[in-house]
Amino acid sequence: MQKENWKIRTIKIELLEGIPSGFRRAEFTTQLMRVLVVPRDRQELLAGCPEAKFQAVYLIVGETEEGEPQVYIGKTRRMALRIKEHSKGGKKDYWKNVLYFVTKDNSLSSTEIEYLEWLLIRKATEAGNFQLDNRNRGSREEPQVEPAKRADFADYYNQIVALTEVLGYGGIFNQIHTEEPAPEAHFFCRNTKGDVAAELVVREDGYYVLAGSSCALEISEAGKKNATLVRTREKLLKTGVLKQQEGKLRFTQDYKFSSPSRAATVVYGRNMNGWEGWRDATGRTLDECLRQKSSE
Repeated sequence: MQKENWKIRTIKIELLEGIPSGFRRAEFTTQLMRVLVVPRDRQELLAGCPEAKFQAVYLIVGETEEGEPQVYIGKTRRMALRIKEHSKGGKKDYWKNVLYFVTKDNSLSSTEIEYLEWLLIRKATEAGNFQLDNRNRGSREEPQVEPAKRADFADYYNQIVALTEVLGYGGIFNQIHTEEPAPEAHFFCRNTKGDVAAELVVREDGYYVLAGSSCALEISEAGKKNATLVRTREKLLKTGVLKQQEGKLRFTQDYKFSSPSRAATVVYGRNMNGWEGWRDATGRTLDECLRQKSSE
């Protein structure tokens, strides 16, 4: 990869206690947003930081009693006092860390933190990966701001999301896609004698003949001239991958081949074009199902 194509950003993480899991400060060197990560048992250290009096939006992160990830999103003008309010009466006993997002020059206005709080709650709700502890869901309606300010808010939001990702909390705002894997396509080959009845699946790393598949008992005279076929058959018999069972030569386990033709050649005991020899349940060849489809 050419270096000129890289999108390089530098992040600075300060371990204020000298340990990765302790009180820390992080920021992208060329951007305005900064985050303070305060563990639950280190909240008293916040009072000694200049940012303690900054306007901030913050995330209280932890787990429910059932072990599900949970987050509270809020805004504050005095973060050192706000976390004490949350701790009174065991209101938010679930939290492990609080993340305070401020600007390096304390330039966030009351309007900006109100809008950012609303936007973060909305995005976390859409992502749906964390249980949201905001019972009032923040402002019910989008706060009114000047249209020209929206670009600034979007930039602040993107910086916040990037920082949460670096710190391991990207799932709060980013949707996690868990698509079901596509079902494996199965292909078959059989002969009129009935000794060949094999099944093949195509996976990312190769072509697998499945356990239970039967192949020709003997290599044909023409097949004996194929040194690779002879060696492969001998190897599979020696290692027990192929065994005679009930008068048939069967695969005892799934076995990977580098190409469908090598798989078909071993199964039939003679040279075979696997792209034509393997067919799905409807009779379409492997070539029709994979290569021609890919070219389309």
